[in-house]
Amino acid sequence: MWELRELHGERAGFVWLEILSIGDRNNGVLGRNSPQLYAVLASKCRIYSPKVRAILTWCLGKGWLVVRPIFTPLFGTSSPDVGEHLVIAKWGKYNKTRDVEQSSS
Repeated sequence: MWELRELHGERAGFVWLEILSIGDRNNGVLGRNSPQLYAVLASKCRIYSPKVRAILTWCLGKGWLVVRPIFTPLFGTSSPDVGEHLVIAKWGKYNKTRDVEQSSS
């Protein structure tokens, strides 16, 4: 985080927190790697889209994010749409789900 904020400014930390928030709602999937994603993050964090793209590129280079093909059905059809989505790299490791039998008493 120190390096990220030093290279891209203080608001870069907010971008990463927003990424984690989106990932929390989507099992680690951030969304399609697209200008639309950059615009959404830029508006939430009050920075420009090119800066968001630079931050995401940096996160990819550091291994914080990975690109994975994800198959989703096209709206109104049964045919799949393959898209390259950004995924938080170690999401499963840091967000383990508890088995029903292991619930605390």
